[in-house]
Amino acid sequence: MNVAGFVLLGLCILAFAIAYATLLRGGWVKVLAVVSLSIAGVGMVVVGFFPCDAGCVDVTVSGQLHGVFSAPRAIGLPVAAMLSAFVFRTDGRFGMTAQVVSF
Repeated sequence: MNVAGFVLLGLCILAFAIAYATLLRGGWVKVLAVVSLSIAGVGMVVVGFFPCDAGCVDVTVSGQLHGVFSAPRAIGLPVAAMLSAFVFRTDGRFGMTAQVVSF
């Protein structure tokens, strides 16, 4: 789960951040969304190397690091999604539905 799940998903998020930065138009809001995605992707990769303790009660150093590096992902992905609503409007290729759903 850790390597095949978290690390692979983190790498996919980072690849998505690169595609997002390359393909979408936008200004500083796009930069913030890409930074949020990148932080979330790196956090996800790092979480893969620190397994959660039984019941996800952080008692060991590994469990505590798992919790610490989970926070950027848990915050970065929703922030990137909300910022994307504004990026989609600036880009002009996405309709109101994509903006509302993203937000």
